[in-house]
Amino acid sequence: MKKRIFTGLLVLCTIFNVLPVSVFAAEMIQTMNVDLTGKPKVDVFLDQPRIESKLPIDATFEQLEVADQMINPGPWSGELSFSGDFLNEANEMVESMTVEEHANVMETLNAALRNQNLYEADKLEDITYFICPYLNVEVTDVETFNQSSNGPEVTLNIELLYNAVASTTENADEIQTTGNNLNAIIFNNEPQTMDLQQGTEVEITVPLPGIFNAVHEFVVVRHEKTDENGNTIAVYYYDVNVNPDETITFVAPNGLNTFVITTDNRSVTVEYNKSDSTTEVVSYTVTDINSSAFPITAKDGFVFKGWNFEGVAGGPYLGQMNEHLFNDLYEVYSNNNAQPIIATPILVEEPKPSSGDSDDENIAEEVETEKEIETDSTDDETVRAGKDELKELIGHSYGLYELALSLKLKGELDETTDIRIKVDEASIYDDVIILQKTENSWKTVPAYAEDGYVVGKFTNLSEILIFLNPNGLRDTPRPSFVHPAPQATTPAGTTPAATGDSSNVVGYISAIAVAAVGLTVLTKKTQENGGGPYVYIRNIR
Repeated sequence: MKKRIFTGLLVLCTIFNVLPVSVFAAEMIQTMNVDLTGKPKVDVFLDQPRIESKLPIDATFEQLEVADQMINPGPWSGELSFSGDFLNEANEMVESMTVEEHANVMETLNAALRNQNLYEADKLEDITYFICPYLNVEVTDVETFNQSSNGPEVTLNIELLYNAVASTTENADEIQTTGNNLNAIIFNNEPQTMDLQQGTEVEITVPLPGIFNAVHEFVVVRHEKTDENGNTIAVYYYDVNVNPDETITFVAPNGLNTFVITTDNRSVTVEYNKSDSTTEVVSYTVTDINSSAFPITAKDGFVFKGWNFEGVAGGPYLGQMNEHLFNDLYEVYSNNNAQPIIATPILVEEPKPSSGDSDDENIAEEVETEKEIETDSTDDETVRAGKDELKELIGHSYGLYELALSLKLKGELDETTDIRIKVDEASIYDDVIILQKTENSWKTVPAYAEDGYVVGKFTNLSEILIFLNPNGLRDTPRPSFVHPAPQATTPAGTTPAATGDSSNVVGYISAIAVAAVGLTVLTKKTQENGGGPYVYIRNIR
């Protein structure tokens, strides 16, 4: 008898070991009288923004008063609007949930309902999962008078968070997570951060404290982006609209982080001597920092290296206006009775393209196998044709790039192959474009730069030209071991939007719009393949 019992237990243990966990979850569900065979409904509900003070305990009365004006702005109304599609993200979250997780959510919700003697859900189909994004704003610092700007400053830390809610109601406006009419629970342990892709434009509206009443026309927002250690990695300035209800609205295209409401009316005028007979006069304000590209110029047989500014050290300068340069220019400008600062182009004679010959090391090799790729020189006609092609592709941005190498790759490829090409002056900070000659035209090759090398993904071998934009990725350096995924329709590594020469719309960017008392946020989105809704998105590296 004992032997039979032991044998039976052994069989049961074996069965339990091979049955999937979901079987046991299903058995647990039966004991709960809950049917999880269906699917919950999924929706997105835009929650109220949350503003709080994070001022230190020793903050002055004046500082606390400003924070209170931000938190309790008084009567004003904002429209609640929503644009875009979070359902994909929400559905993915729900689809990834296990049966056990659904069972836990249902049991937690029903336990809360039982405590209020309310109707319990007995089927998964009876509930709706809501993804609830909201804007979280912290007032972290207040300066009623700032020595550098001669005006007040209010520092805000802004992030986009979301909660996951399970409810017996299908109407988001009826969600109640507390009280006698409870019908929902928040089932994530803590609010989650909703990341915004670089280039997503976010329109934010916040109350304007009374300390700015006398300087409305000078108000700007300084955006300080920091890394995980709190170090500032980039600074941007944004124009603001002062609204009749004493709020301000600004657009932030560079993600969320630290924002400083401040005043700054500085301006600088620069006269660019593009040639002996051509000049271009440009006026800059702080809002041009890290957003306005310098003019470029070109001269046959020469490479444009950037600009030297009269009275300012450290040139030549290429790319965009940065905060350090703006400060230096403003000092010179203000000390010279607001006379335009003269900018002189630095043009260097174009080096003769490399022949591709090397006696001591490989010019080109397959990345995976390190097999040497045979190379040969290119003729002057091919180089001229390739440079003309690049001009057609990227327009005036052509002046930002210089020809680093031209050579012919010889041999046959059986499949798409990563090839490493020695380019002494290349660095991980460089934008790179590889043009490859085809039978009838040219094509771009997906590529990225390493220190001393350029790596391209080739399907066949022929003549190529390698162009570099020095320091083109300085704001977002890549480690050499990271292989980016270049756009198929744009030369790899190019940034035409910096000069407005072309538009490279960032695909599949999440969109959200939040507006409520005290605060508004709007993010804009486009979908792959041209799907709606249509929005305005700057392609920013």
